[in-house]
Amino acid sequence: MLDPGWKHVPWKIGLDEILVLALFILAFVPAVYKQMPWNYIYMAATIGIIGFYLNAAISVGNIAGLALGYVPGIRDHVIWWGLVMGTVQNRPGSISRTCFMRQDSYLYRALSGNS
Repeated sequence: MLDPGWKHVPWKIGLDEILVLALFILAFVPAVYKQMPWNYIYMAATIGIIGFYLNAAISVGNIAGLALGYVPGIRDHVIWWGLVMGTVQNRPGSISRTCFMRQDSYLYRALSGNS
């Protein structure tokens, strides 16, 4: 007979999680998104950290997994939860600055010449 019990999963906090937290905090600092050079530095840092360094993205597979009931634990998937919360809160107003995909789309539009 199996003994019921919970597996203790420790919090996984390292440099990667601290960088994502710093990006979230900077999204709410008015000097970062209102002053022109800091705005572009923040966009470049977001793309560099989330896109290239961490290689983290929300995909259709993640959304399908959520629809099927797979919700990863927050203790060992802190970055995933941060990306999901930043994406889910993407609505008009100040909260939309936390959506990392918004930075990518803004940069792509600026580079392509479409406003």
